[in-house]
Amino acid sequence: MSSLSSEALERIRAQFDYGPYPRVPLEATPKENSGALAIHDIRSAFYRRDRSLKATEGACILDVGCGSGFKTLMLALANPGATIVGVDLSPKSVELAQERLKFQGFPEVKFYALGLDEIGQLGVAFDYINCDELLYFFDDPAAALGQMKAVLKPDGIIRTNLHSKNQRIAHYRLQELFKFLGFLDGNPEVAEMEAVTELMNALQPGVLSRAAVWNLPLQLQKEEKQDELEQWLLANLLLQADKGYSIPDLQRYLESAGLEFLGMVQAPQWRLSELFGDRDQIPAFWALGIQEASLLDQAYLYDLLHPVNRLFDFWCSLQPLAPTQDWENLPLEQRLELKVQLHPQLATSGIEQQLQEKLKLRERFSLARALHGEFLGLLTYEPLFGALIKPLFEKVLSVQELVQRFQQLQPLDYVTGELWELEAVAELVWNFLAELERDQCLFLIQA
Repeated sequence: MSSLSSEALERIRAQFDYGPYPRVPLEATPKENSGALAIHDIRSAFYRRDRSLKATEGACILDVGCGSGFKTLMLALANPGATIVGVDLSPKSVELAQERLKFQGFPEVKFYALGLDEIGQLGVAFDYINCDELLYFFDDPAAALGQMKAVLKPDGIIRTNLHSKNQRIAHYRLQELFKFLGFLDGNPEVAEMEAVTELMNALQPGVLSRAAVWNLPLQLQKEEKQDELEQWLLANLLLQADKGYSIPDLQRYLESAGLEFLGMVQAPQWRLSELFGDRDQIPAFWALGIQEASLLDQAYLYDLLHPVNRLFDFWCSLQPLAPTQDWENLPLEQRLELKVQLHPQLATSGIEQQLQEKLKLRERFSLARALHGEFLGLLTYEPLFGALIKPLFEKVLSVQELVQRFQQLQPLDYVTGELWELEAVAELVWNFLAELERDQCLFLIQA
């Protein structure tokens, strides 16, 4: 049974037959977009849950709501050797997706014009399900999650997302306005988009709804990017069946579907500690409470204090998070034996070249920026640490090998002026690696 009404299904199908999303040329490629590829790399998800890496070779991946196939292309690029299937409600989108993947050299990827409630017809169990920008359309997200769970392997992982009602509150006000005006009675097309644009442009800049949402559309008009403007309007102010949610809603849906929350896909963008300028000034009651709070409770507080994330973009599965690896309590000799692997989507010649340029200029660097863009609390590091990790672009090293490399690069202790004590240099290197792991830039693996 569908968790969308037949009327809503037809409205959504009509909208995306009219304007398949995203509107990206067939020749466009995300090969250089490390952040997007890392999101779609199943190793990111499985490391988050299991603290171990899953091979992409032979993995079976489902892209639900594949649209025009651009994100399916990301899945294909990020997961070499995987079998990938895409489904979408819109036949026009499926046709374009098939054409895109064939053009990009992945003719083996299969696409089907199916709704979420029909994916059982495929007769396949999947290691990983990508359901991007779709779950928030459903009248009952828990039922939709259950439909994905039904085709998920017992150890599989789902990546999906809901719209934050706090972040998109101005969009929902305007959607209500345009429903009242009749712009969403049928499938919004050129006439409706022109009417919305005319109205929003006519409002004074200080009007709250215009100030909250209209800066990007104004820029697109200024640059005469009409196609991008239309895509934005259809994905925002004229989006059929769009809904917003809270973190407690998300928790309730997961519990109803019998799924475990694994964390936000871009966890560094949800760190409560980064909302405070001076860590020493964080109230004691707050700091102590956060230590005991669940990941979902922490996300709830973040969304209330600083609702900048449009999506609750999360991983979930039948299996819970593996017990946290308490690396800090491992004896030093065991920590030194851990293997350090740069995230595969960072280990590219382009990013290595960017790091090399920073080293030449003796400038600070950030690997996290390549994965997450700009956000509060983004850490940068001294050139010495860039030189330390440069070999990781070519091979996996142990913590001990990196400690030895640090001693070669910087033989003397900053404070004492004497040769480093092993414990001191190991702690310095370890703290740096732990920060990079926290930023999802590398994996720490037990040998």
